[in-house]
Amino acid sequence: MEDLVIAVDVSLSMKASDYIPNRMEAAKRAILSLVTAKLEKNVEDRIGVVAFYGRSLPIIDLTRNKELLISVIRQLRVLGEATAPGDGLKEALYMLRGRWPKIGKERVLIVTDGTFNEGIPLDVVAEYAARRNVIVDFLTLGKLTSYDRTMISRTLKLTGGVHEHAGTTSELINKAIKLGIREIP
Repeated sequence: MEDLVIAVDVSLSMKASDYIPNRMEAAKRAILSLVTAKLEKNVEDRIGVVAFYGRSLPIIDLTRNKELLISVIRQLRVLGEATAPGDGLKEALYMLRGRWPKIGKERVLIVTDGTFNEGIPLDVVAEYAARRNVIVDFLTLGKLTSYDRTMISRTLKLTGGVHEHAGTTSELINKAIKLGIREIP
């Protein structure tokens, strides 16, 4: 059993059209494919969604309701300027709180096109995630900056997560499914 919170970048750069039809729509397709594959593989898993740009906000709390998740994910839109993945991770960790004793794994998947330029530094929040034994994975698209790669690398080292980068929409969908159904040791 696993609880997975997907933290989705909804910053203005997600409107870029280098993915078909654009980064936001490609990311939504990938996340929808992940949700379907994950909940078909294990009906006991739960998935939640948070969004982040210069701010972060919960979109849907942890649930097994595939139809509700699909409906909510389809409605995701670009919300504003800046990219604060540390704030998105913090919101995701808040969503994972509360189940004690912990039954199963807890994981966050950050879906982003990078340019981390706002909010709490990602590696600072990753230290808290590591203390809580929460794995943080990344699915990235677009061109990452050197700073983005450094923050992702530090986060992966602290939390034991994995990083997949996709250059096309179809690759993004395939890698999302791979990350969604991966077995956590």
